[in-house]
Order: sequence, then C-alpha cells, then structure tokens
Amino acid sequence: MKKISLLFTTLLLLTSCSKSYKVNIEFSDTLEKDAKVYLTDFMSGDTLAIATANGKTCTLEGSLDKPFACYISWDGCNYPIYSIIVDEGETNVNLTGSIKVSGPLNETVAACESEKLNKIYNGDDDYNSVYLDYYRENKDNIIGQWAFASYLGSEHPDDAQINKLLKEAPDEYGQLKIIDKMKYLNHQAELTSEDKQYLDFEITNSKGETHKLSDYVGEDHFTIVYFFWPAVAEKNSKDLLPLNLLQQGEHIQVVGISLFADEEQTKEAIASAEIKFPVLMSKQPTSQPAELYGLYRNSNYYVIIGGNGKIRWRDYKFDEIMQKVLNK
Repeated sequence: MKKISLLFTTLLLLTSCSKSYKVNIEFSDTLEKDAKVYLTDFMSGDTLAIATANGKTCTLEGSLDKPFACYISWDGCNYPIYSIIVDEGETNVNLTGSIKVSGPLNETVAACESEKLNKIYNGDDDYNSVYLDYYRENKDNIIGQWAFASYLGSEHPDDAQINKLLKEAPDEYGQLKIIDKMKYLNHQAELTSEDKQYLDFEITNSKGETHKLSDYVGEDHFTIVYFFWPAVAEKNSKDLLPLNLLQQGEHIQVVGISLFADEEQTKEAIASAEIKFPVLMSKQPTSQPAELYGLYRNSNYYVIIGGNGKIRWRDYKFDEIMQKVLNK
C-alpha cells in the first residue's frame, strides 16, 4: 500500500511541475493547404511542436516546466522568423504587419531588438553588445539565456571569447547546446580557412540524385561556391547578375548551395531571380553544407576554391571577393 501511495505522490508531483502552453499565430497570407508550422528550440534547433495551419491561423500546443526561447517556421517559409519566448498559457503571435508577440517576456525581447536596430541605424558597429547588456541584467532567467545565445549567433566569438563569457555566467550556461554548436562552427571555419584544402560534401535531391561539390571543382578554373537563402536571392535578384556573367566566362565555375529551403522553394527562387549557374538543392531544407564551412545562418557567403583544391578566399563581401578573383 505504501508503494502505491508513493507512486501516486510521484505522479502528482510530475503533473504539477508540467504546465501547458499554446502559441496562437496569425499569418499575413493564407498558407497552402495542409502546410505544417514548426516550433523550434532556439538553443538546440530541436523541433518542439508541429501543427497544421488553418488558412491564416495556427495553434501549436505542448507542455513546459519553465519558459523557453524558440522560433517559428512553416512550409513555404525559407527562414525562421524573429525569436520568441513561450511561457505557461497562451502566447499570441501576429504576423499581419510588424511582428507583435504577447507577454512581458516578449516585450523585453522586442525592446532588446529595437535597441540593436537603433544602434545599426546610428552607425554603431558594436550593435551586438546590446545582447550582452540584456544577458548581464537577466542572467538568472530565460531572457538572459536568450540574449546570451543571440550574442553568440550574431557575433560569432571565438572559443577563447566564449570561455571568457562562460566564466562569469551561471553554471547552467555551460550546458546550453548552442555552446557546442558555436565551438563546432569555429573549428570548421578554421579547418576551411584560406590556404586550407576544401571540404567536399554531397546533396541528394527529390529524384534520389546525389551531386557533390567536387563535381564542380577542377584544375583549370576557380570555383565560386555561393551559399545563399533562396528567399534572399528572390529579393536581391539584381545582385546575382555578376555571378551569372562570371558563369559564362572562362576559367570560372559558379555553383550555388541552397540553404533553409526545400527543392520546390529553390526552383521558384531560381526562376524568379533568373539564376543561370547550377544550384545544388536538397529535397528538405538543410544548413549542413554551410555549417561544414563554419557558417551560421549566413544569407550570402562566398568561398573561392583554386585549381589546386585549396581555398583561396572566403568572405560575405561580394565586391572584395570579385576584385581578388579577377586580379588573381
């Protein structure tokens, strides 16, 4: 009888610790029929909840022990939206105009992002320090963890800088999955820095066809590897004209790598942006090729591989890259 009583007490405690949440989303446009909406953990990238949209609305539900940071994406969305904090009860996300998210925690997130934007508009290059300010003011709550992770993702500090930050942080910060992620990316960025041998990878499309980066690297030409988000390419199609022209020249091979988009979305972007160079695209959205080169959510990035297979240059600034390529 004592064992039954103990089991009942344990179950009661577990139930009392677990709270429920709902995230209600209102979209600006009607989503495609049966489109899925995803709630993804901001720290780890793990999927927390999936629901089917109902026209312009969707509700994602689950349980939590404490507030958590996440972001929302959906079928047809090429990249995640502004991050949010989910707490017990209902969180309302309005995407019909400027993004509005309910709750005091999200008001703090919005204030932080607003301060960062003000610094950018005022020409302050140290705009990511806003995240550090919010982190230091909120070390013992979810806002602090969100700001800490946002700083890592935006500033890309090296391992020594990360370890220095962790010395002043609460112990649990060292367990955040984003720490391992950023250190892995730092390692890969060093492994693929200038004068290092390029790393090959392969992407499989919906037909089961596998294409490798090495298919486009050769001794008689430079290879320009263009990592991009299809959604960004559609909005900035004029910026792709030089790449199209380079593809038609001699001794240069351009190859695009589609990130955070499935094959259909990529094909739409290729048509809309009038991309003339080959693009490697996956059946499902992927970021792995970029992460192999130490890139984290970069919307446009260029890696130049020489005929000997060594990385000659890498940068996100197209003009600087082109000057080096054309001047050899």
